[in-house]
Amino acid sequence: MKHKAACLLLSLLAVPAATLSAFGNLSADEVRTLFSGQTVEGEFRGGTEKYLEPGGVDVFAEPFVMYFSGEGAVRSLRGGKKRKGTWRVDGKGNLCVQWKGKKEGCAPVTREGSVYKKYMRRGGGRIKWVRTFNKFTPGNTGNL
Repeated sequence: MKHKAACLLLSLLAVPAATLSAFGNLSADEVRTLFSGQTVEGEFRGGTEKYLEPGGVDVFAEPFVMYFSGEGAVRSLRGGKKRKGTWRVDGKGNLCVQWKGKKEGCAPVTREGSVYKKYMRRGGGRIKWVRTFNKFTPGNTGNL
């Protein structure tokens, strides 16, 4: 029995650190490094009004492409509509985006396996929307 317990302990110690950090909120430095100077592809899902869908988000996913410049500008293409704005990372590590003419929205970026997500929540913790970031490519590859 002691042998099995020792083997289990040793196998847990051999798990790579990357596996242990595959889930959870990113730090401010990690968010800056991940997004700065990158074209990011992913999907956007709005929160459902009735909150009947799994996780409280729409089944329909709308693809998007965003470019986060190293100087704090952000450009987006979603549903055929281009938008411009600014981005920053606050002291808590939240990714903050302010689209032209809109209020700034800040929320943590969470790693969930091989993707990153930003959940914007309403009062009471209900999901307003979720943006899933699937692919990161250096530079403004989408010419946004």
